[in-house]
Amino acid sequence: MKSAEWYKAREARKKKWVARLNYLSDRVQAVLWVLGAIFVIYYSNFFHVMWESEKINSLFFGISLVTFGIFTSMTIYASFALPNFEDIEVVAPRLIPVASMFGFICFMSSLIAFWPVWGWYTPLMLITMLMGYLMAGSFLPKSTFGSVLFLVMFIGSALSSRYIPHEGLLH
Repeated sequence: MKSAEWYKAREARKKKWVARLNYLSDRVQAVLWVLGAIFVIYYSNFFHVMWESEKINSLFFGISLVTFGIFTSMTIYASFALPNFEDIEVVAPRLIPVASMFGFICFMSSLIAFWPVWGWYTPLMLITMLMGYLMAGSFLPKSTFGSVLFLVMFIGSALSSRYIPHEGLLH
């Protein structure tokens, strides 16, 4: 028979390996989402089509731009003005629900605005890009410097249409 200490040591080893495998799985999934977003941006030349296509529903595109601006402003406020506070829900209890509402409105209006261009690919593209941007943030440092890097990455991807040699292969 094996002793109780042996079982405790075995459980400790299992927990250690499970933690390592979970970390590795999370990283692999994050890389796949980021690569998916890069593929969508390159293959569709998303930002070029977004600004140049006449098929886009301009009313809903305007709504999505306004709500995206509000959402981005709230995110910048939470990232730079509130990092000294431990609990955002105590300092600004309505910030997260209101930002989530604007994010949802932005997503839905973007979906309606881009539907005439990409059709059934639109939800897949938007979700892939959303997840890619979120997962890219997991590779950045957890500080103000990481927030600045995320903004630079976002602006850089928006300017990528200048360097993609085609006008979008998906529309």
